[in-house]
Amino acid sequence: MDHVELKAPKGKYRVVGIDLFADERYLVGDYDTPEVAIKDTDKNNSERTCPMDDIYYAYDENGVRIRANEAGKQGVSP
Repeated sequence: MDHVELKAPKGKYRVVGIDLFADERYLVGDYDTPEVAIKDTDKNNSERTCPMDDIYYAYDENGVRIRANEAGKQGVSP
């Protein structure tokens, strides 16, 4: 799996996507508040149409996951 730093910059929150076909992580963006990062994570996950669509997670500055994909169980967990 590609290495994308899960830790957001200090004081930020990071959204990371996972391409399940390529088994790669990619940076979606860094956000100023957890609410905005969670909202973007939920929006992206709600647009999934099949189990193999990309999944999204949000992390804080310590690399702690603050939001899983919509089911919290599907797909892989970085």
